Amino acid sequence: MEDAARLRKLFETVKNRAKFARDYDVPGGSAMIYQHINGITPIGLDAALAYMRGFGCRMEDISPSLAKKAKLFSDTPKEPQSPSEDEYFLVPILDVHAACGNGHFNDQVLVEGGFALPKVMLHDLGVPEGEGRIIHAKGNSMAPTIQDGAVVLINLADREPMMSKVYAVCLPHEGLVLKRLTYEYNEAAGTSVWMMKSDSPDKHQHPDRRLPPDESTIIVGRAVWYGNRL
Repeated sequence: MEDAARLRKLFETVKNRAKFARDYDVPGGSAMIYQHINGITPIGLDAALAYMRGFGCRMEDISPSLAKKAKLFSDTPKEPQSPSEDEYFLVPILDVHAACGNGHFNDQVLVEGGFALPKVMLHDLGVPEGEGRIIHAKGNSMAPTIQDGAVVLINLADREPMMSKVYAVCLPHEGLVLKRLTYEYNEAAGTSVWMMKSDSPDKHQHPDRRLPPDESTIIVGRAVWYGNRL
């Protein structure tokens, strides 16, 4: 039985084709129903879906060939899409162990590969192109805010300390660390100084410390985004 004959048989119980077309959004309205049931115009997918809604039937009941094509399309595996260079920027991943040394910071000591982030996201975070670096947090000194192993985005263009923001700091003999910087009175110094603070409530294990004022201490950049494990 041809598709037109199948559809014509289904419409034998329908008294008002125009109302049917309106109720079930048949493309082309009642005029297209006439063309379909008389074999003038082949039944398309959109029309077949409308007829399925109206008659409560399967696509095979209207057009076995169309049903086969629809199944073939749905079963075709989708090719994974690679991040587009127009939409994403590959942010280098920094080797935190090798980046600091002898009072210098080397932002080109990288591990293999990079971390793709949307360009619009980097723009919203205020990170200029080429000024972002990814590091992996080590330890729990900044937990619960930044957990061990979290991916952290550093803005190398933002090195001027701001109150209560988190920065990556190169410290002599310690390497690259993440600390929250606050400007407050320090009794030992007898004046207000920049302090490095951990978010961990365990101050015995992670005490607050003064940001060393010597040249071997370098504020690398501000932490502007992080991704934690759940």
